[in-house]
Amino acid sequence: MRRLVVLFLLWGVPALAADRYDALIVLGGGGPPEGWANPVLVERVCKAVRERAAGRAERLVMTGGYTTGHIAEAEMMRAVAVAMGVPAKDVLIEPSSVSTAENAAFMLRLARTANIHKAALVSHRSHFPRARETFERAGGGWWTDLGVIEADGALSSPCFPRVEPLALGSTVDMLITDVTEDESVDELINRPADVPTRRLVEEVLAAGQAYEAGLARRLYFVEPTASTPTVIGSRGFARGHISRTELARVLATAYGVAFDSTA
Repeated sequence: MRRLVVLFLLWGVPALAADRYDALIVLGGGGPPEGWANPVLVERVCKAVRERAAGRAERLVMTGGYTTGHIAEAEMMRAVAVAMGVPAKDVLIEPSSVSTAENAAFMLRLARTANIHKAALVSHRSHFPRARETFERAGGGWWTDLGVIEADGALSSPCFPRVEPLALGSTVDMLITDVTEDESVDELINRPADVPTRRLVEEVLAAGQAYEAGLARRLYFVEPTASTPTVIGSRGFARGHISRTELARVLATAYGVAFDSTA
């Protein structure tokens, strides 16, 4: 009996190792209205974040370019992943592709640079036959293993961390949230504009919880007293092109706030 147990454990080791990837590649899928988090993409990010927490990979790669405006799909998805608790250093982006074929071609360039040979595509079931074939053909033998992870149904349970709820005594027509932050110029330059700070995430999620609970009918994110460093950071000088209020709106809609209920 003991021998059978040992053999079972030995056979189980390769199976466990086979489930570990160099990275999980989250595929883009159509541009949302400007400043709105597409729930299809949010579901894919949610699934990738959970699989990362389960030990499937350390790094996530978000793919998708500028399909409808000045916020790339990959940038939006990175912001959502960070808001869900993934360290920004573990989230790579490929923000140029606008089709599955470009996803595959541009991702191959990134994979070579980042030494990613074994990866899993994170997308929806209907996307896999075309996506996997396209990646394998574009890879030309580069991929040693190319798995698939289905994102269908990932949003059926909460993906974002819970934060301290706001102490609102009654329902308000509009909840105004000041997203101004004091950061040094060095901090602004070193952090991409689409990577939210912990403070911003907590403020947005708290506002989102108030909306979810019916305590706020509409959310308004404002940066009324911007200091010079904040203006540099918000308007894109040196580190990006997404304002802090735009980033807050993306995160709020990813949380589930209706697009027409944010400003």
